[in-house]
Amino acid sequence: MRSLTAALLLSEVLLPFFVSAQATRQKEGKPLQPPNFIQAGDANGQLIIIGFTLASLPSMPLSGTIESEIQTVDTHGSSTVTRHAAKIFRDVCGSLRTETDINAIGAPTDARLINVQIYDSTSKTDINLVPWNKSAFVMEEEDHSSPPDFGESPCLLQPLQKRGDPVRKHHQDPKLSPQSSSPLSYVEPKSLGFAGPSPTQPDIHREELGVEVLDGMSLRHGRETVNYPAGFLGEKNAYAIVTDYWYSQELQAFVLIKQVGPKNIVQTLALRNITCENPISSLFKIPKGYTIHKMRMSAVETQNYSLAPAG
Repeated sequence: MRSLTAALLLSEVLLPFFVSAQATRQKEGKPLQPPNFIQAGDANGQLIIIGFTLASLPSMPLSGTIESEIQTVDTHGSSTVTRHAAKIFRDVCGSLRTETDINAIGAPTDARLINVQIYDSTSKTDINLVPWNKSAFVMEEEDHSSPPDFGESPCLLQPLQKRGDPVRKHHQDPKLSPQSSSPLSYVEPKSLGFAGPSPTQPDIHREELGVEVLDGMSLRHGRETVNYPAGFLGEKNAYAIVTDYWYSQELQAFVLIKQVGPKNIVQTLALRNITCENPISSLFKIPKGYTIHKMRMSAVETQNYSLAPAG
């Protein structure tokens, strides 16, 4: 799985961006890979996590709400909590939809800070919807053999869930039971890959801490610790960011994530209101009335999610 982080920065106008989806199925017996975060710069210039992505997996429909909470503690010990909400969808074809809103819950709403990402698994096309001005930005690779079709999907996978079939739902607060299996541990010593020689790059350590139970689900508990040396990106002192994440093999999705960073910041993301029924197909299409802008990209640029204007 690519461990790229998609950073969405606040500006006067929200520019189009494309999110790196979880690349593959997480298999049992293989090292648990961390989530791909969707991040944004808040009004104070602080980078915060507002969501994470799903894997494009056919025959595994899933919908849910990501509730994120950012807790900061000032030098006087006063705590401030900010909350955001995002929505994620995956249909039986493996198409994805991610709705993000940088507006904090309870704060005045700026329509420009609402964004929708769609991955069409049929045409293998990424689409970025900007609702406030009804724009759709379509990412195309240079080697497309045929133009993507934004009409009805020809996906003919397993039959959709019948009415009356039980739908798995999980609404409880994220409270973990003690570990129920032996932990695995491994180290991934790697740098972030900056160009040129650099004697001060962060070290990344990942480990798996066993299986724990949340809301009746058996979840794999993983942890990533990134140690940043003094002087990294202009920071005077060394610091660490520790991310714990709990993953459901059954859902093929993260259910709970907690990240502790410098400056007394704790970020928590919980996947709630989970259903395993197929979402309506209109969620994965460009709505009527939207202006479509095509972005052409080379294969290498697509892998790195860097935009290039179409010629």
